[in-house]
Amino acid sequence: MKMRYSIFLLILLLMSGCQQTPVAEYPGFKKTNTLDESHPQARLVLGSQSLVGKVKIANVKIKQVGKLKQANFAIQNISHERLHLEYRVEWEDEAGFIVDQSGVWRRIFLSPTQIESFLGVGKNPEAEKIVITFRIPHDIYSIDGRN
Repeated sequence: MKMRYSIFLLILLLMSGCQQTPVAEYPGFKKTNTLDESHPQARLVLGSQSLVGKVKIANVKIKQVGKLKQANFAIQNISHERLHLEYRVEWEDEAGFIVDQSGVWRRIFLSPTQIESFLGVGKNPEAEKIVITFRIPHDIYSIDGRN
């Protein structure tokens, strides 16, 4: 009897270890809408909740150029206000690890409804997916003259 109970507990323990828990169910993690993963090879990351509903990615095209990947995509300001942003482009391998990161934040101004096209090349042959991160610059208020 004791042996059956032990085997039952062991099987129960093994079965419960196979379930994956979604990120939103982990304590301390919360699902947000600051990620746009609508394209299988591109991810738009918004560095602030205030950018949600203001910026979107469109027309993503990725092709092989020799041993490297080249991405062409457009970013659109879908708000009715002028946006002053910084962006950074990274490349991930098939498993989702960063393999090419410039680390440089570049600035861009987008007028209301403006569409800006970008072209990028993953400088690592393992690059498969492009990640574009937008954020509001820390010194935006001093540049725009607002308080």
